[in-house]
Amino acid sequence: MLAVALCLRLTAFLILPAPDLDTSATEAYWGGANRLLHGVGFSDTSYPVFAPPLYAIFISLCLTLFGDSQVPVKIVQACVDAAMTIILYLIGREVFDARTGLLSAGIWAVYPFPIYLALTIASEPLFTLLLGIFVLLTIYAICSQRSRYYCAAGILLGLATLTRATTQFLPLMFPLMIFPFQRRGKAVLANYTVFCLSFSLVILPWTVRNYVVLRDFIPVATAGGAVLLEGSSETLFTAAGRVKELPTYFESLRVKGIVRPPSGSKPSEEERFLIRAGIENYKSRLHNDARGFVLFLLSKVLRLWYMTTSGRNQGVILAVNLLIYLFALAGLVLAWIRERSMAWVLASMLVYFVAIHCLTVPLYRYMVPTMPYVIGFASFGIIVILEQLVHSS
Repeated sequence: MLAVALCLRLTAFLILPAPDLDTSATEAYWGGANRLLHGVGFSDTSYPVFAPPLYAIFISLCLTLFGDSQVPVKIVQACVDAAMTIILYLIGREVFDARTGLLSAGIWAVYPFPIYLALTIASEPLFTLLLGIFVLLTIYAICSQRSRYYCAAGILLGLATLTRATTQFLPLMFPLMIFPFQRRGKAVLANYTVFCLSFSLVILPWTVRNYVVLRDFIPVATAGGAVLLEGSSETLFTAAGRVKELPTYFESLRVKGIVRPPSGSKPSEEERFLIRAGIENYKSRLHNDARGFVLFLLSKVLRLWYMTTSGRNQGVILAVNLLIYLFALAGLVLAWIRERSMAWVLASMLVYFVAIHCLTVPLYRYMVPTMPYVIGFASFGIIVILEQLVHSS
Protein backbone atom coordinates (compact mmCIF):
# COMPACT_ATOMS: atom_id res chain seq x y z
CA MET A 1 0.00 0.00 0.00
CA LEU A 2 2.89 2.33 0.72
CA ALA A 3 4.24 1.87 -2.81
CA VAL A 4 0.79 2.44 -4.35
CA ALA A 5 0.24 5.56 -2.27
CA LEU A 6 3.65 6.99 -3.16
CA CYS A 7 3.25 6.24 -6.88
CA LEU A 8 -0.15 7.93 -7.00
CA ARG A 9 1.12 11.03 -5.24
CA LEU A 10 4.21 11.36 -7.41
CA THR A 11 2.15 10.77 -10.55
CA ALA A 12 -0.30 13.45 -9.48
CA PHE A 13 2.63 15.80 -8.85
CA LEU A 14 3.90 15.22 -12.41
CA ILE A 15 0.63 15.58 -14.29
CA LEU A 16 -1.49 18.04 -12.29
CA PRO A 17 -0.94 21.81 -12.25
CA ALA A 18 0.44 23.24 -9.02
CA PRO A 19 -2.32 24.68 -6.78
CA ASP A 20 -2.12 28.36 -5.86
CA LEU A 21 -0.73 29.17 -2.43
CA ASP A 22 -3.10 30.61 0.15
CA THR A 23 -2.24 33.34 2.64
CA SER A 24 -1.06 30.93 5.34
CA ALA A 25 1.26 29.19 2.90
CA THR A 26 2.67 32.40 1.49
CA GLU A 27 3.25 34.23 4.76
CA ALA A 28 3.61 31.69 7.57
CA TYR A 29 4.95 28.57 5.87
CA TRP A 30 6.92 29.50 2.76
CA GLY A 31 7.60 32.99 4.09
CA GLY A 32 8.62 31.63 7.49
CA ALA A 33 10.97 29.10 5.89
CA ASN A 34 12.66 31.80 3.84
CA ARG A 35 13.11 33.95 6.94
CA LEU A 36 14.80 31.01 8.63
CA LEU A 37 17.11 30.42 5.67
CA HIS A 38 17.86 33.95 4.50
CA GLY A 39 17.17 36.13 7.52
CA VAL A 40 18.02 36.12 11.18
CA GLY A 41 15.86 33.12 11.99
CA PHE A 42 13.54 33.09 14.98
CA SER A 43 15.18 36.20 16.40
CA ASP A 44 13.41 38.16 13.64
CA THR A 45 10.55 40.06 15.28
CA SER A 46 8.61 40.00 11.98
CA TYR A 47 8.48 36.19 11.92
CA PRO A 48 4.74 35.34 11.60
CA VAL A 49 3.24 33.83 14.74
CA PHE A 50 -0.35 33.25 13.60
CA ALA A 51 0.77 29.70 12.73
CA PRO A 52 3.13 27.38 14.66
CA PRO A 53 6.70 27.01 13.33
CA LEU A 54 7.30 23.30 12.72
CA TYR A 55 5.99 23.15 9.15
CA ALA A 56 8.15 26.15 8.20
CA ILE A 57 11.11 24.33 9.76
CA PHE A 58 10.19 21.24 7.71
CA ILE A 59 10.18 23.33 4.51
CA SER A 60 13.50 24.97 5.36
CA LEU A 61 15.10 21.55 5.94
CA CYS A 62 13.84 20.34 2.55
CA LEU A 63 15.19 23.45 0.86
CA THR A 64 18.55 23.11 2.59
CA LEU A 65 18.97 19.45 1.73
CA PHE A 66 17.46 19.26 -1.75
CA GLY A 67 17.39 22.71 -3.36
CA ASP A 68 15.63 26.05 -3.19
CA SER A 69 12.28 25.37 -4.89
CA GLN A 70 8.88 23.91 -4.10
CA VAL A 71 9.64 20.67 -5.96
CA PRO A 72 11.70 18.93 -3.24
CA VAL A 73 9.25 20.05 -0.57
CA LYS A 74 6.33 18.48 -2.42
CA ILE A 75 8.22 15.26 -3.16
CA VAL A 76 9.20 14.83 0.48
CA GLN A 77 5.64 15.75 1.46
CA ALA A 78 4.31 13.04 -0.86
CA CYS A 79 6.49 10.54 0.98
CA VAL A 80 5.23 11.82 4.34
CA ASP A 81 1.60 11.48 3.27
CA ALA A 82 2.18 8.02 1.79
CA ALA A 83 3.72 6.91 5.10
CA MET A 84 0.33 7.46 6.70
CA THR A 85 -0.79 4.19 5.08
CA ILE A 86 1.57 2.30 7.41
CA ILE A 87 0.37 4.14 10.50
CA LEU A 88 -3.27 3.66 9.52
CA TYR A 89 -2.73 -0.05 8.96
CA LEU A 90 -1.19 -0.38 12.43
CA ILE A 91 -4.01 1.61 14.03
CA GLY A 92 -6.66 -0.42 12.21
CA ARG A 93 -4.99 -3.67 13.23
CA GLU A 94 -4.80 -2.67 16.90
CA VAL A 95 -8.33 -1.28 17.13
CA PHE A 96 -10.18 -3.74 14.88
CA ASP A 97 -8.21 -6.44 13.03
CA ALA A 98 -5.59 -6.88 10.32
CA ARG A 99 -8.12 -6.93 7.47
CA THR A 100 -9.59 -3.62 8.60
CA GLY A 101 -6.11 -2.14 8.85
CA LEU A 102 -5.25 -3.31 5.34
CA LEU A 103 -8.48 -1.99 3.82
CA SER A 104 -8.06 1.34 5.64
CA ALA A 105 -4.53 1.72 4.29
CA GLY A 106 -5.75 0.85 0.79
CA ILE A 107 -8.51 3.46 0.87
CA TRP A 108 -6.12 6.12 2.18
CA ALA A 109 -3.64 5.27 -0.59
CA VAL A 110 -6.18 6.26 -3.28
CA TYR A 111 -8.15 8.87 -1.32
CA PRO A 112 -7.94 12.04 -3.46
CA PHE A 113 -8.03 14.87 -0.91
CA PRO A 114 -4.74 14.18 0.94
CA ILE A 115 -3.14 13.63 -2.47
CA TYR A 116 -4.23 17.12 -3.47
CA LEU A 117 -2.94 18.65 -0.22
CA ALA A 118 0.41 16.90 -0.68
CA LEU A 119 0.84 18.80 -3.97
CA THR A 120 0.74 22.24 -2.37
CA ILE A 121 2.41 24.04 0.48
CA ALA A 122 0.07 22.88 3.25
CA SER A 123 0.71 21.64 6.77
CA GLU A 124 -1.98 18.93 6.68
CA PRO A 125 0.19 16.03 5.41
CA LEU A 126 2.83 16.47 8.13
CA PHE A 127 0.19 17.18 10.78
CA THR A 128 -1.85 14.11 9.79
CA LEU A 129 1.18 11.82 10.09
CA LEU A 130 2.28 13.23 13.46
CA LEU A 131 -1.30 13.02 14.76
CA GLY A 132 -1.59 9.44 13.53
CA ILE A 133 1.61 8.41 15.32
CA PHE A 134 0.27 10.07 18.48
CA VAL A 135 -2.95 8.03 18.22
CA LEU A 136 -0.98 4.81 17.68
CA LEU A 137 1.30 5.53 20.66
CA THR A 138 -1.74 6.32 22.81
CA ILE A 139 -3.19 2.90 21.95
CA TYR A 140 0.13 1.24 22.82
CA ALA A 141 0.25 3.23 26.07
CA ILE A 142 -3.24 2.08 27.07
CA CYS A 143 -2.47 -1.55 26.23
CA SER A 144 0.92 -1.66 27.97
CA GLN A 145 0.48 0.94 30.74
CA ARG A 146 4.15 1.82 30.29
CA SER A 147 5.28 5.36 31.01
CA ARG A 148 7.59 5.50 28.00
CA TYR A 149 4.63 5.24 25.63
CA TYR A 150 2.85 8.06 27.48
CA CYS A 151 6.04 10.10 27.18
CA ALA A 152 6.33 9.36 23.46
CA ALA A 153 2.65 10.17 22.92
CA GLY A 154 3.13 13.53 24.63
CA ILE A 155 6.15 14.31 22.46
CA LEU A 156 4.28 13.46 19.26
CA LEU A 157 1.27 15.51 20.28
CA GLY A 158 3.60 18.42 21.02
CA LEU A 159 5.14 18.12 17.55
CA ALA A 160 1.69 17.93 15.98
CA THR A 161 0.65 21.05 17.91
CA LEU A 162 3.73 22.88 16.66
CA THR A 163 2.52 22.01 13.16
CA ARG A 164 -1.13 23.01 13.62
CA ALA A 165 -2.33 24.61 16.85
CA THR A 166 -5.66 22.75 16.70
CA THR A 167 -4.46 20.10 19.15
CA GLN A 168 -3.15 22.44 21.86
CA PHE A 169 -6.20 21.70 24.05
CA LEU A 170 -6.18 17.94 23.49
CA PRO A 171 -4.25 17.24 26.74
CA LEU A 172 -7.37 18.44 28.58
CA MET A 173 -9.38 15.69 26.87
CA PHE A 174 -6.67 13.04 27.14
CA PRO A 175 -7.95 11.69 30.50
CA LEU A 176 -11.30 10.90 28.87
CA MET A 177 -9.41 8.91 26.23
CA ILE A 178 -7.42 6.77 28.67
CA PHE A 179 -9.39 6.54 31.94
CA PRO A 180 -12.04 4.04 30.69
CA PHE A 181 -9.24 1.49 30.23
CA GLN A 182 -7.62 1.61 33.66
CA ARG A 183 -8.37 1.84 37.34
CA ARG A 184 -8.08 5.18 39.08
CA GLY A 185 -4.99 5.56 41.22
CA LYS A 186 -1.47 6.88 41.46
CA ALA A 187 -0.27 4.98 38.38
CA VAL A 188 -2.74 6.59 35.99
CA LEU A 189 -2.08 10.02 37.51
CA ALA A 190 1.66 9.48 37.10
CA ASN A 191 1.25 8.45 33.45
CA TYR A 192 -0.93 11.46 32.72
CA THR A 193 1.65 13.70 34.38
CA VAL A 194 4.40 12.20 32.22
CA PHE A 195 2.28 12.80 29.13
CA CYS A 196 1.56 16.44 30.02
CA LEU A 197 5.18 17.18 30.91
CA SER A 198 6.40 15.68 27.63
CA PHE A 199 3.86 17.70 25.67
CA SER A 200 4.72 20.92 27.52
CA LEU A 201 8.47 20.52 27.12
CA VAL A 202 8.07 20.21 23.34
CA ILE A 203 6.11 23.45 22.92
CA LEU A 204 7.91 25.35 25.71
CA PRO A 205 10.89 26.54 23.59
CA TRP A 206 8.52 28.19 21.12
CA THR A 207 6.57 29.85 23.93
CA VAL A 208 9.81 31.13 25.48
CA ARG A 209 10.99 32.38 22.08
CA ASN A 210 7.82 34.41 21.64
CA TYR A 211 8.18 35.98 25.05
CA VAL A 212 11.89 36.76 24.67
CA VAL A 213 11.72 38.11 21.11
CA LEU A 214 8.24 39.68 21.06
CA ARG A 215 7.74 40.34 24.78
CA ASP A 216 4.39 38.67 24.30
CA PHE A 217 2.86 35.52 25.79
CA ILE A 218 1.95 33.32 22.81
CA PRO A 219 1.98 29.62 23.78
CA VAL A 220 1.54 28.28 20.23
CA ALA A 221 -0.05 30.65 17.67
CA THR A 222 -2.48 33.56 17.30
CA ALA A 223 -4.79 32.31 14.55
CA GLY A 224 -7.43 31.18 17.04
CA GLY A 225 -9.06 34.59 17.26
CA ALA A 226 -9.45 34.90 13.50
CA VAL A 227 -11.03 31.46 13.02
CA LEU A 228 -13.33 31.98 16.02
CA LEU A 229 -14.60 35.23 14.50
CA GLU A 230 -14.92 33.69 11.02
CA GLY A 231 -17.02 30.89 12.46
CA SER A 232 -19.43 33.17 14.30
CA SER A 233 -21.61 33.94 11.25
CA GLU A 234 -22.49 32.31 7.93
CA THR A 235 -21.59 35.57 6.16
CA LEU A 236 -17.98 35.15 7.33
CA PHE A 237 -17.50 31.54 6.28
CA THR A 238 -16.03 32.41 2.86
CA ALA A 239 -13.15 34.71 1.97
CA ALA A 240 -15.42 36.89 -0.16
CA GLY A 241 -17.91 37.20 2.67
CA ARG A 242 -15.22 38.32 5.11
CA VAL A 243 -13.97 41.02 2.75
CA LYS A 244 -17.51 42.34 2.41
CA GLU A 245 -18.85 42.02 5.96
CA LEU A 246 -15.96 42.47 8.42
CA PRO A 247 -15.45 46.25 7.99
CA THR A 248 -19.12 46.86 8.78
CA TYR A 249 -19.03 44.52 11.77
CA PHE A 250 -15.85 46.10 13.16
CA GLU A 251 -17.49 49.54 12.87
CA SER A 252 -20.50 48.28 14.83
CA LEU A 253 -18.13 47.05 17.54
CA ARG A 254 -16.37 50.41 17.64
CA VAL A 255 -19.69 52.10 18.31
CA LYS A 256 -20.08 49.76 21.33
CA GLY A 257 -16.63 50.75 22.57
CA ILE A 258 -14.83 47.61 21.39
CA VAL A 259 -11.95 49.09 19.41
CA ARG A 260 -9.45 47.17 17.31
CA PRO A 261 -5.84 47.61 18.51
CA PRO A 262 -3.78 50.06 16.44
CA SER A 263 -1.26 48.88 13.87
CA GLY A 264 1.94 47.72 15.53
CA SER A 265 0.23 46.31 18.62
CA LYS A 266 1.32 43.00 20.07
CA PRO A 267 0.00 39.92 18.23
CA SER A 268 -1.78 38.73 21.38
CA GLU A 269 -3.68 42.05 21.61
CA GLU A 270 -4.99 41.60 18.07
CA GLU A 271 -5.93 38.01 18.87
CA ARG A 272 -7.81 39.04 22.02
CA PHE A 273 -9.75 41.61 20.02
CA LEU A 274 -10.73 39.02 17.40
CA ILE A 275 -11.72 36.53 20.10
CA ARG A 276 -13.91 39.16 21.76
CA ALA A 277 -15.39 40.09 18.38
CA GLY A 278 -16.27 36.45 17.76
CA ILE A 279 -17.76 36.00 21.24
CA GLU A 280 -19.83 39.18 20.85
CA ASN A 281 -21.25 37.83 17.59
CA TYR A 282 -22.10 34.51 19.23
CA LYS A 283 -23.69 36.27 22.22
CA SER A 284 -25.79 38.44 19.95
CA ARG A 285 -27.06 35.41 18.03
CA LEU A 286 -27.88 33.53 21.22
CA HIS A 287 -29.67 36.51 22.76
CA ASN A 288 -31.75 37.30 19.66
CA ASP A 289 -32.63 33.75 18.59
CA ALA A 290 -31.65 30.91 20.95
CA ARG A 291 -33.30 28.23 18.80
CA GLY A 292 -31.64 29.57 15.68
CA PHE A 293 -28.30 29.60 17.51
CA VAL A 294 -28.58 25.88 18.28
CA LEU A 295 -29.53 25.13 14.68
CA PHE A 296 -26.57 27.24 13.54
CA LEU A 297 -24.14 25.13 15.59
CA LEU A 298 -25.71 21.92 14.29
CA SER A 299 -25.39 23.16 10.72
CA LYS A 300 -21.71 23.84 11.35
CA VAL A 301 -21.20 20.24 12.47
CA LEU A 302 -22.62 19.12 9.12
CA ARG A 303 -20.67 21.72 7.12
CA LEU A 304 -17.41 20.40 8.53
CA TRP A 305 -17.68 17.38 6.28
CA TYR A 306 -17.89 19.17 2.94
CA MET A 307 -17.47 22.96 3.16
CA THR A 308 -14.66 24.92 1.42
CA THR A 309 -13.49 28.47 2.07
CA SER A 310 -14.23 29.43 -1.53
CA GLY A 311 -17.70 27.88 -1.56
CA ARG A 312 -16.73 25.82 -4.64
CA ASN A 313 -16.47 22.04 -5.13
CA GLN A 314 -18.54 21.31 -2.02
CA GLY A 315 -20.79 18.93 -3.92
CA VAL A 316 -17.74 17.05 -5.20
CA ILE A 317 -16.37 16.63 -1.68
CA LEU A 318 -19.70 15.36 -0.38
CA ALA A 319 -20.21 13.00 -3.33
CA VAL A 320 -16.75 11.43 -2.96
CA ASN A 321 -17.15 11.02 0.80
CA LEU A 322 -20.80 10.03 1.06
CA LEU A 323 -20.27 6.25 1.04
CA ILE A 324 -17.34 6.60 3.42
CA TYR A 325 -19.49 8.58 5.85
CA LEU A 326 -22.36 6.08 5.67
CA PHE A 327 -20.12 3.06 6.22
CA ALA A 328 -18.26 4.94 9.00
CA LEU A 329 -21.53 5.45 10.88
CA ALA A 330 -22.28 1.75 10.47
CA GLY A 331 -18.75 0.88 11.60
CA LEU A 332 -19.08 3.08 14.67
CA VAL A 333 -22.28 1.29 15.71
CA LEU A 334 -20.80 -2.13 14.97
CA ALA A 335 -17.65 -1.30 16.95
CA TRP A 336 -19.89 -0.56 19.94
CA ILE A 337 -21.93 -3.74 19.46
CA ARG A 338 -18.85 -5.94 19.02
CA GLU A 339 -17.05 -4.28 21.93
CA ARG A 340 -14.01 -2.99 20.09
CA SER A 341 -12.97 -0.96 23.11
CA MET A 342 -10.02 0.80 21.45
CA ALA A 343 -12.43 2.37 19.01
CA TRP A 344 -13.10 4.81 21.86
CA VAL A 345 -9.72 6.44 21.17
CA LEU A 346 -10.61 7.07 17.53
CA ALA A 347 -14.10 8.28 18.42
CA SER A 348 -12.60 10.66 20.99
CA MET A 349 -10.37 12.19 18.34
CA LEU A 350 -13.35 12.79 16.09
CA VAL A 351 -15.37 14.33 18.92
CA TYR A 352 -12.50 16.66 19.82
CA PHE A 353 -12.01 17.93 16.26
CA VAL A 354 -15.73 18.38 15.69
CA ALA A 355 -16.07 20.31 18.96
CA ILE A 356 -13.08 22.58 18.23
CA HIS A 357 -14.12 23.35 14.67
CA CYS A 358 -17.79 23.70 15.55
CA LEU A 359 -16.70 26.80 17.49
CA THR A 360 -14.54 28.07 14.63
CA VAL A 361 -15.00 28.20 10.87
CA PRO A 362 -16.36 24.82 9.60
CA LEU A 363 -14.09 23.71 6.74
CA TYR A 364 -13.66 20.18 5.41
CA ARG A 365 -9.95 20.86 5.07
CA TYR A 366 -9.73 21.08 8.86
CA MET A 367 -11.23 17.59 9.10
CA VAL A 368 -8.88 15.92 6.60
CA PRO A 369 -6.40 14.99 9.39
CA THR A 370 -9.22 13.01 11.07
CA MET A 371 -10.29 11.21 7.91
CA PRO A 372 -7.93 8.26 8.57
CA TYR A 373 -10.11 7.42 11.60
CA VAL A 374 -13.34 7.93 9.66
CA ILE A 375 -11.91 5.61 7.01
CA GLY A 376 -10.98 3.13 9.76
CA PHE A 377 -14.57 2.98 10.99
CA ALA A 378 -15.82 2.77 7.38
CA SER A 379 -13.46 -0.13 6.63
CA PHE A 380 -14.66 -2.01 9.70
CA GLY A 381 -18.26 -1.39 8.67
CA ILE A 382 -17.59 -2.66 5.12
CA ILE A 383 -15.89 -5.83 6.32
CA VAL A 384 -18.55 -6.72 8.91
CA ILE A 385 -21.45 -6.01 6.52
CA LEU A 386 -19.83 -8.12 3.78
CA GLU A 387 -19.30 -10.94 6.27
CA GLN A 388 -22.97 -10.85 7.27
CA LEU A 389 -24.07 -10.84 3.64
CA VAL A 390 -21.89 -13.86 2.88
CA HIS A 391 -23.16 -15.78 5.91
CA SER A 392 -26.80 -14.99 5.14
CA SER A 393 -26.54 -16.05 1.47
